[in-house]
Amino acid sequence: MGRYLIVLLLAFTTLACQELVSTFQRDRRATPLPTTGDWSRYDGNPVLRVPNDRAIVADPVIFFDSSMRRYRIWFGHVAAHPRGVTGARIGYGDSTDGFRWENFRWEIVPLGRRDAWDERHVETPHVIFDEQERDPAKRYKMWYSGLSWKTVYQIGYATSPDGLRWQKLRREQSPSGQEGLVVALQPGEIAVSDPTVLRRERTYHMWFSMMTDRGSGGLDGGIGYATSKDGVRWTRHPNNPVVSGSGWDAQWGVGGYPGIPYVLWNGSMYELWYNAGLYKGEGPADPSKQTLGYATSEDGVTWKKLDRPILTPDPSRSYEAQGWMPGPAVIYQGSRTLLYYPTMANDRVSLSVAIRQK
Repeated sequence: MGRYLIVLLLAFTTLACQELVSTFQRDRRATPLPTTGDWSRYDGNPVLRVPNDRAIVADPVIFFDSSMRRYRIWFGHVAAHPRGVTGARIGYGDSTDGFRWENFRWEIVPLGRRDAWDERHVETPHVIFDEQERDPAKRYKMWYSGLSWKTVYQIGYATSPDGLRWQKLRREQSPSGQEGLVVALQPGEIAVSDPTVLRRERTYHMWFSMMTDRGSGGLDGGIGYATSKDGVRWTRHPNNPVVSGSGWDAQWGVGGYPGIPYVLWNGSMYELWYNAGLYKGEGPADPSKQTLGYATSEDGVTWKKLDRPILTPDPSRSYEAQGWMPGPAVIYQGSRTLLYYPTMANDRVSLSVAIRQK
């Protein structure tokens, strides 16, 4: 059970270690699923690569920072761990147009201390610039996933004056009494991770991946929802997960559930992009079944999903030859929407873009 759980958790979150990259092998017999929507791939893909020793760029969060007049990105990558292994860490870059990225920084969020809940990995960041925050040192806010050596994913919180220098929540301020930790496991849960956060008026809204043990070795998963007045103390929705596998996104993958959410408010409703069909139960990943789904909601709780994915990997494209890693990001850019998704080729993960015109 322990080994099985570890495999599921690695599949469920995203990067974790370089060994995961080698499990994605191209399946030339796979037939891509039919898709819907009007997304077109950018001709200049991939738009962001990282050095060989970083191996991965995944789980990005991107927005236009009006104070800098630049697009900014925070993302997961791989780095050496003090214990002599590889670990997932958080990197940074910025851009004038959202396509050409520069000014990279690595490992900008420290690992937790020994025996901390996030001592092994820090990853899947979600950053917002909080214009309502009165303290200039805390206007950039980050929620992220952390992993201990016990292979338990939970969600942490950090703040920054500039998006580069991050201070984790102090231990005495944490609901769990642990530095950084704000969303800990509840009874029956095995993992909570991959947060995406919006602030609307006086309320923070979080959607996150979750996994629970239903007994007899079975697992349930989906996308959970929580709200907060301060970004630290969160109230979970009583009917979590608010997005579960149904229809096309319940036919495969680990338990058949959606995860890795990315949510935006478009002025009239919430838009959700998510991953489904991450892995087969056994054997190598099937590139044709690592898909991106889409849903909309008026309240963030009740979601209407499309009946098929909006995008699936195309192994005929050189930068998608080995399929995808999960973890999309989306920004509105004038009259179009940019969807960023991690693509894999030559055992390296880069970032590509698909475009939808409004």
